[in-house]
Amino acid sequence: MLSEVLSTLTRPFGARLGHCARCTRSAFLLAIFVWSLALLASLAEEKVATLVLGAFAAGLTALWVAHLIGARYRSGVVDLILLKHGATKAEVKAITAALDFVLGRRGRDCRNMADGESLHVRLESAAGRRERLTQVSIMNKKECVAAVFLNEDGAYAERPPTPRETS
Repeated sequence: MLSEVLSTLTRPFGARLGHCARCTRSAFLLAIFVWSLALLASLAEEKVATLVLGAFAAGLTALWVAHLIGARYRSGVVDLILLKHGATKAEVKAITAALDFVLGRRGRDCRNMADGESLHVRLESAAGRRERLTQVSIMNKKECVAAVFLNEDGAYAERPPTPRETS
């Protein structure tokens, strides 16, 4: 019960942390600046100013760390899903590179999936061989955002969405 309430309260903030390198960098620079002001206030023996600036700097440092954690969490989700479905590390690297190529035209990469997007995988196995991921798609509620498939050469390449995926 308590975890559901906390999840509901923190979801709007967590969904935005770690997406933007500019915001992460700004939080870091602001934290450094305010820590510097707190140090100067401490050297000037201004106790109230030191306390207020130190608290503000600690908050900015926490914001910066939250951005780093958010970015790290997002960067590993796609890889973990692919590994969970039996992909080798080499296949994960090939799949994410192919998805990044497709999403690169939109200025994105597959490790920063937007809210509401999901990863769809298709597994197939040949006689006597392990299951392999033959198709990986990133979908949202309206369309297929990006899709790659395993071609005859054993490489992952872009696959145009089918009409069913775009409707």
